[in-house]
Amino acid sequence: MAREFILLFGPPGVGKSSPREAIEVSLGFEALVSGELFRSDPVLRFKTMGSGLIDDATVNRRLEALFTQHDAPQNFVLDGFSRTLSQAEFLWRFVQKIEGKLLIVVLTARDEICAKRVEDRVRKTPLDKVRPEDHPDVHRGRLKTYHKESKPVIDYFKSVARDAVVEIHCDNLTEYEQERAVLDAVEAAMSLR
Repeated sequence: MAREFILLFGPPGVGKSSPREAIEVSLGFEALVSGELFRSDPVLRFKTMGSGLIDDATVNRRLEALFTQHDAPQNFVLDGFSRTLSQAEFLWRFVQKIEGKLLIVVLTARDEICAKRVEDRVRKTPLDKVRPEDHPDVHRGRLKTYHKESKPVIDYFKSVARDAVVEIHCDNLTEYEQERAVLDAVEAAMSLR
């Protein structure tokens, strides 16, 4: 049975966490969340506090190590990975090398919607649990970085795996509707494989 990888792709604040958790629970995929992974590494943590990204070589090495360890899960849902063209090319080559399957779910929303969602998240979070990257100035910087460096990734995946790219427009969706739309898209795509 081929290993499966679902890449949840979208700007910071678009709302990838709830759909990711639904995929974990409903479909049994193991989640890899870049922010959590790099915040837990004391050497890399400081880099996640600014609007910059961890360098591609570090990200790619970390992913390959996680994917190839002897007790690695069969299927992964990735949140926050393949933010640059180099990372996307690495992931595509890796999946092809192991004869796996990749589904890219692109979540889109206007920047002001993403900013509002982050503001709402901060408002509901105890002060000592607020993520540094959710500060409004940092979030604006992360959105700029996303638009500059990450959007070309979508074009790349469309060029190598057009049938594996699903776009979901989230501006007018509630959290539940967005979660349901992602699960429905993933289940439909998996049934076609």
